[in-house]
Amino acid sequence: LSSLACVDVDECQTGNHGCGEGQICHNLPGSYRCDCQTGYLYDALRQVCSDVNECWSYPGRLCAQTCENSPGSYQCSCTAGFSLAFDGKNCEDLNECDSSPCGQECANIYGSYQCYCRQGFYLKEDGHTCEGITP
Repeated sequence: LSSLACVDVDECQTGNHGCGEGQICHNLPGSYRCDCQTGYLYDALRQVCSDVNECWSYPGRLCAQTCENSPGSYQCSCTAGFSLAFDGKNCEDLNECDSSPCGQECANIYGSYQCYCRQGFYLKEDGHTCEGITP
């Protein structure tokens, strides 16, 4: 007598599955299951995986300043005068004085900087250039 054994067909390997774009196929004995990729949720009405907007789902908890949604994920960014910290979430004060934006003296302040002039000079309207005071 010869024994006949049933062998599971891996629909995920053969491509004979109904998983849509953005879905991951998982083989099951005699079947398969479609799951959404990380950052996506199944929309039963449309029967597709839709991107989760993490910035709306967790407002103010993911990023210290600005949260930008991206397909399946998100990215943090900082406003002018700040740079993104190593943790990718928090923002650190940027020392603008390092790039010498002022004609004479520069004072770094939180999120910005202030130019000022040495004695005998005044700060012009552009906020950066110093000009000598004429007697």
